[in-house]
Amino acid sequence: MSAPLGVPSTISGADGSFELELPLGKPLFLVVQKGNFRRTRALVTPGAAGDYTIDQELTTLPHRLAVGDHIPRIALVYGDHDHIGDVLAKAGLAKMDGAHGVDWGSGQLEFDVYDNSGPDQPQHGEPLSKLLDSADLLMSYDIVLFACSYNANFAFMSKPEIQQRLRDFVWAGGKLYASDYAMPVVEMPWSSFLWFDDPLHGGCAENKFPPNCNHGPPFDSPASVIDSGLSSWLAAQGLLAGLSTKENWNTIGGISVGVVGKDPKSGADITAPPKVWLEGPWTYSSSQIQSAGKDPKAWDASAHHPATVSWSHNCGRVLYTTYHTVGSTQGGKHPGLLPQEMVLFYLLMELTLCQDAPVVK
Repeated sequence: MSAPLGVPSTISGADGSFELELPLGKPLFLVVQKGNFRRTRALVTPGAAGDYTIDQELTTLPHRLAVGDHIPRIALVYGDHDHIGDVLAKAGLAKMDGAHGVDWGSGQLEFDVYDNSGPDQPQHGEPLSKLLDSADLLMSYDIVLFACSYNANFAFMSKPEIQQRLRDFVWAGGKLYASDYAMPVVEMPWSSFLWFDDPLHGGCAENKFPPNCNHGPPFDSPASVIDSGLSSWLAAQGLLAGLSTKENWNTIGGISVGVVGKDPKSGADITAPPKVWLEGPWTYSSSQIQSAGKDPKAWDASAHHPATVSWSHNCGRVLYTTYHTVGSTQGGKHPGLLPQEMVLFYLLMELTLCQDAPVVK
């Protein structure tokens, strides 16, 4: 988002540092923004020329609603396996418990929760049907996060009206994130972009329910960062060297072009391939390869495949990862944030920016 003409502004480096020339001795409002996260604070500039350090609190993006702060409206679709709520809690968007996860009993959440857990699992939030059956409620959110859960939990994606509702949400500017077994959420409404594969078991049938492209066993994979901005940001955090993605359960065999919008003059479809953010090899163990009746010596462990991808749908974005965001089947209850959890926040902030030349109906 650009500052109004004549207003002093700058863009920070990957490490967050910036320089900004301001008029002397003036009461101003300092605005720091990335996507839909924005902080506005009153600031009186020094009366004498020189280099000054601005207080860190003034330039830190907010993690909760307060006077002068804005955060996106987030809906978390809770799943059994990928406990993304624990990541949000570590970022200050919820109260943490003593085990590095969400304190669900506190009620102190800066996001809404809709339940998509299995019948024998803990439930959190409102029924998911409340969100998916209401176009108005869905449209009220900026970001919807679908966490990995059991295959059968995504039966709602076989309904054409739900597929269309999600397409409408993204077209209108919404951001949709899905991880691992939540694959039907992005694959069934947008079947052109990704080719899912099951390399150990002779392939799979796509775009159907129940999905049989959701598979295992999981593997960790050394990750290559394709986007220069993400690469610089991870390097500034000291996270680029040795980067890997943990708990990959799904495999993307390839990407293809799909419709990303409409030409405003002709009305013709605009097509483009997905953007690949992270990629890496399918690093199954020799025993896993042998158990599928294949020769480990013939397995090509050097080939890189997409692990994190996104595509546009008008001004909105769809984001998918083949791995558990929290890097574990047991949830995100570990100290600190894994690199792949940090990648989620980078992408959530980056993907809240509208594309340079938005297309319209």
